[in-house]
Amino acid sequence: MSIGTTSLIEYTPTQSGTYYLFAGAFGNNGTGTYRVGVIAPTRTVVFPSTRGTIAYEGEQDEFTVSLSAGSRYQIDLEGSATDQGTLSNPYLRILNSSGARLKYDDDSGKGLNSQLVLSPTSSGTYRLQASGYGSSRGSYTLSVSQIG
Repeated sequence: MSIGTTSLIEYTPTQSGTYYLFAGAFGNNGTGTYRVGVIAPTRTVVFPSTRGTIAYEGEQDEFTVSLSAGSRYQIDLEGSATDQGTLSNPYLRILNSSGARLKYDDDSGKGLNSQLVLSPTSSGTYRLQASGYGSSRGSYTLSVSQIG
């Protein structure tokens, strides 16, 4: 993403370590000065970590959360890949207050965990559905943070 001719990279590392940034001009047109910076996003918990269990194939646990328009949120449904439960393949859905599915995720988190990042277009109550993909069963941890 960029603003005008200014470059902006949003990146979430999956592990600790050393990362390198390279800066330069596009084509043969660039001379001058520039500034490079790294900013860690802030996190505000809006839904405390909640544990649950998917006991049988097809079970869905549902939770409600209030989200604000224009804010950015990260929703994590974690299981065995991060030692946050025994669910081997978490599956996450978010629905609006009318029940329409807005987004879903199967494997965007670490390992087979689910992770959604979204910015709602309207403020209100949203429904989160936690389940296991296919016949996956076990315990999990669900959390929601505002990031930015």
